[in-house]
Amino acid sequence: MNSSEVNQLLRNLQNEWNEKILIPYAKDHPETISKPFYYGVSKEYCRANKRIMIVGQETNKFEVYTDNWPLDDIQPWCIDYLQFQLWKIEAIGRDKVDYNSSPFWRMFREFDSRGITPSWNNVDKIQQYNAKDEKNFPLSIEQEKYFSCRYGNDNKSLLQREIELDEPDILLFITGPNYSFTMATALGLEEKVLKSYRPTKQNFCVEITDLLNIKPKVFWTYHPAYLNRNHIIVTCVNYICEKLL
Repeated sequence: MNSSEVNQLLRNLQNEWNEKILIPYAKDHPETISKPFYYGVSKEYCRANKRIMIVGQETNKFEVYTDNWPLDDIQPWCIDYLQFQLWKIEAIGRDKVDYNSSPFWRMFREFDSRGITPSWNNVDKIQQYNAKDEKNFPLSIEQEKYFSCRYGNDNKSLLQREIELDEPDILLFITGPNYSFTMATALGLEEKVLKSYRPTKQNFCVEITDLLNIKPKVFWTYHPAYLNRNHIIVTCVNYICEKLL
């Protein structure tokens, strides 16, 4: 399938999650959460020989849910942002995007330079929002339990559905050990089981493929800011690339 077809299917998944999970919550708490992150893929990703879905912690600094940013515009923006960060492709007719030199995007570029094309996802699709201070902050455990839950006839979470549809060669969680609860919830695992595999200072990138019983090779490491502070981003990327061979 081409990227347009894949992205429409991904939007269908997101819209189902919106109807079943997000909108019922937002009706009662519209000023306390952010706009949702919409996962999407670039045409470069769909054409690539090797693909990696990189799953971050959460959407960052999206405005309050009641903001006038149309939901249908979020996925194209997320794709445009990634395309500019990796290949400096500017979207026609959209606001200019600034180059992001953060460790987060450095890790994406490291994979791309090795012929493994990334897509950008997040385990938590929204954040809490404080309207008084106009600031975002992470979800509570109860909110993670709610928003990362499994639903529908097939009893899968939104993240599980996205992975199944996308079929990447590598699935990489750059969430660090503190996001074990929401990861376990979204992946249909008991937290104590997943937590026993959590990355540590000594073993900073852990393969968890056998836990999930899915096609991609799955890895769990720290957020790139931590890896960068410890000068091990390249080491981590090389380790994962070697496992793919």
